[in-house]
Amino acid sequence: MRHLKFVPLVRTAEATSYTLVTTSDLGGKGLDGLVGKKIVSMPAPRLGYALLLTLYPNPVSQPNIESGASSWRDAVEIVFAGEADAAIIPTWLQGTYPNLIAVKTTRQFPGAAVTAAGSVPEDVRQKVRDALLKLDSDPTVASLLVELGITRFVEASAQEYESSEQVLRDFYGYQ
Repeated sequence: MRHLKFVPLVRTAEATSYTLVTTSDLGGKGLDGLVGKKIVSMPAPRLGYALLLTLYPNPVSQPNIESGASSWRDAVEIVFAGEADAAIIPTWLQGTYPNLIAVKTTRQFPGAAVTAAGSVPEDVRQKVRDALLKLDSDPTVASLLVELGITRFVEASAQEYESSEQVLRDFYGYQ
């Protein structure tokens, strides 16, 4: 937001975190139990992918990260099909699959934001903001919110996201 001058309009009410999940017992080995194993993810530049990389800082002890999932649910299906040993997925999604075993959950971030370029006129930004803030009161779009794993949108401010870019330091070399 700061670097590209984007303006936050709203954010999801729920915080964002990601959970590394598997269907097999790692025998208490945690993250080390997946070294050398295949972990599926959505491709970069997804936050889940970036956070997965931070879970394995040792370049000698790495899993085989495959970024071939077309959606977070697809990542789960790849694990269920036996094509990968684990997946990194949004934590809210893990709750919909009781047969997945959580290996590690990342830290929480403010909910995902909907932003607008600074060049978008304020009246347009306000109309979009107002429409998104009303979505949870419209029963015809309830399934959309469920699919996104959220209950509603709330007002957002740039201050809520200050220092969040630090996660990019290891991923993009961001300074």
